[in-house]
Amino acid sequence: NRTLLKRALNNRLKEAGIQLAEGDQAGFRALVQETRGALEQLSAATPADREVTMNLSIAWRLWAQLLAAAGEPGVDHAIARAIDLGEAMVTGGRATEVIVCEAAQTRITAAQLLARAGDRAAASLHARRALELLGPRCDESKNWRALDSAARAFALLGDTEHQRAIIARLDRMNYHAMEPWPTVGPQ
Repeated sequence: NRTLLKRALNNRLKEAGIQLAEGDQAGFRALVQETRGALEQLSAATPADREVTMNLSIAWRLWAQLLAAAGEPGVDHAIARAIDLGEAMVTGGRATEVIVCEAAQTRITAAQLLARAGDRAAASLHARRALELLGPRCDESKNWRALDSAARAFALLGDTEHQRAIIARLDRMNYHAMEPWPTVGPQ
């Protein structure tokens, strides 16, 4: 049953995110690699399924993070694939709020990876695109996905005032980020 398979794969991605946060690189690698492969197959069978496409984008984003952390090649390809999948859904008019927020988070991940590699100009472009994707959602939103991505984008752009205001809103919601909040850049 495809519905059960989609749920199982979604849960595996959540588990992988937790493993990443806990530093379990071996478990994270195996889980993301297996889940990404299964999502690629499911996506080929159901190319119009937004949930599958979104989860495949997340799997590629997690894979890019793993490759970057391990110093392995393929980071650029993995993050580009994640971006392409997210942008296709957003620009194709198939985007729910969750999809937009995940596409923005993928842009934040790309920006963070580029900033760590010393390419501040490209990092800023991705951070700006994340804010474009989120649009006015951040002004009144209580969606942690939107606010977390916005706070990280503002940090990457060196906008301390907006970053602190958003983190304060998240604090009032009792939100706890899985990754530490970045220090404000650009540097």
